[in-house]
Amino acid sequence: MAATMLPPPRPPAKRPGGKHEQRTIVDATETPGGGYVQAFRASQQLGSALAAERQSCANGQAAYLQKKQQQMAYVEEARRRVQPPLEALAGPEQMRSEVRRDAVFHHGAAGVPVPRSGAAALDGDARGGCIPLVHLGGEGEAQRGKRLEGQNAFLASRKVRHDAAIEKFARAMDALADDCEKEAQAAAEQVQKDIDGCVSQSNQILQPLEPPPLPPKPEGQESAPEEDLDALDQIGDTTLDGTIDPVQAKALAAERAARLALRALGERTEGEVRGILTELQAATTARRQRVTAFAGDNGELAQIDARRKHHTENLLKTLVDELTAAAHVVHGEIERLVEQRASTLNAVLLENRKAMRQLEAKLTVQTLEASKENKSRWHKGLLLWKQQRHRHSIHIVMCRIRSNEFRQPDSLVEAVREVREHQAFVFQQRKDLINELFSVPQRKLTVAHVRSMEEQNTQLNDRAQETFDGHLAQLKELREALDVSAEQMLGELGSELELHDARQEWKGHDSIANLLDADVRPPLRECLDQVAELLRGVADMLTRQEEALHLGVTRILAFFLGLARKQEQLKKRVDEFEVQYNGEVEDCVKDFEDTCERNEHAMEEFHKAIDDAAHHETLDEIKQNTFDHLDSMALSLAQDYYKSLHRGRPRS
Repeated sequence: MAATMLPPPRPPAKRPGGKHEQRTIVDATETPGGGYVQAFRASQQLGSALAAERQSCANGQAAYLQKKQQQMAYVEEARRRVQPPLEALAGPEQMRSEVRRDAVFHHGAAGVPVPRSGAAALDGDARGGCIPLVHLGGEGEAQRGKRLEGQNAFLASRKVRHDAAIEKFARAMDALADDCEKEAQAAAEQVQKDIDGCVSQSNQILQPLEPPPLPPKPEGQESAPEEDLDALDQIGDTTLDGTIDPVQAKALAAERAARLALRALGERTEGEVRGILTELQAATTARRQRVTAFAGDNGELAQIDARRKHHTENLLKTLVDELTAAAHVVHGEIERLVEQRASTLNAVLLENRKAMRQLEAKLTVQTLEASKENKSRWHKGLLLWKQQRHRHSIHIVMCRIRSNEFRQPDSLVEAVREVREHQAFVFQQRKDLINELFSVPQRKLTVAHVRSMEEQNTQLNDRAQETFDGHLAQLKELREALDVSAEQMLGELGSELELHDARQEWKGHDSIANLLDADVRPPLRECLDQVAELLRGVADMLTRQEEALHLGVTRILAFFLGLARKQEQLKKRVDEFEVQYNGEVEDCVKDFEDTCERNEHAMEEFHKAIDDAAHHETLDEIKQNTFDHLDSMALSLAQDYYKSLHRGRPRS
């Protein structure tokens, strides 16, 4: 069987040419970081792993080839050496030959050969291959010629059977060789497809670590740096329709795809990246197993040779049986024919085994080279991932800083909402208190009622002040918790960046702390200062509003307290006035009655005087006195009336 060879392995990818600028990462006086030392350890471990996986087969192959050469030399020497027939076979063969010659040439008068066919002829041939003889009487010349002709025909038929068996064996061997070649070719094509599938699988596994490069920008147009992750959002907002140039649209699409791949790489965790290496190792192991299953000791090619050997042995057994049945040659010649063909088979099998070993060695070397190349590509992808993960971590932190987490946190909004609701609740209670105070009629307004309202306002103010103090303390705790969360976020970011150790992203800073102080801490401090200023403003405004509300309610209560006092004084004075007025009225009535009695007594005296007057002059004088007394009575009534009007209440 011809050795089936696969195409040569693909040469390793060429590194980009050009000189690299060297720079000192760590000075002699500096202490290297953990990531820096870990990078060298990882490279050393990678080299050790590759060296351990590289198994040299040179000594075993040389010994195997030397042993095969010795065997081939022994076979060739055995072929060239003339071997005498075995004694156990030479003696009977010689006797049979003598018997045949005697039967043909010396027993013509005794009998003629009677040809036999079927099982009897084969049985006779199998026992000795001798021509059966019969005893005859006298034999003529015609009978002897006929007998010789039949004998020649019989010998020719045996030769035909002999040649047919050999031809049948040759055709069967050719068919078997064609079948084995087809099977080997199909197995080789299948293993080539499987190896190509392993290569494609490895490329697909490594694809997340090998994003496409950013396309170059046209001249005069500046391109955003790779670390500018906001550029992806700007590109995403651009509408790729017919309004822009197709070339520009294609460039934008390529740049968007490249930046998306870089962002996806940065979003992967270290476990996922390490998992890619595990998948690569699993793919390499599967490829090795496939090579072993194809060209190993018990592989597909070995099984094809085993089937070839088994079928060939069956064909050789069939050939021996047919040649023995034909009895054209002796058993020694049959053995030499079989041995010759068996030696050819052994040589082919040996050559195939040698080709299998060489093919397995080449495929194993290709697998090792591919594994080495894949690990080198994974290591480059790991470095790129560290760089992108550094940018992604900073981008995530900056997005958190620009979000409401540190500018307007939900907990702070909820606390301020509670303060506002409680302030509205206190305002409503004070408003209800004032409304209740205004709803009291003025005549029923008392100092005790106003004092109770004032006591309620004091209690309300104390409760409100305690609640507001609690809310302000909660706001202070939230601000402190926000500061702690910010410091914790920076600490976690610093630890993660230290672990990545992407020094090319440190922007010339000596440490991660300096990088964070320069790029991350200022906007974060600005947000925290805004929150602190907001809380101070809330506290000041709340205090001022509470003082203003309390002062307003206190003034209203003071006004109503004064009003209640005036009302009570008014009521008291009205009562006193009523008592005094009633006394004065009674005094006036009594005085009036006394005056009326005196006037009536005086009029009676005047009437008696008029009755007793004897002279007209006396009567006129008395009359004049009477009228004067009436005038004084009218004047007295008028004065009393005017006095009552002056006092505000007319006399009845």
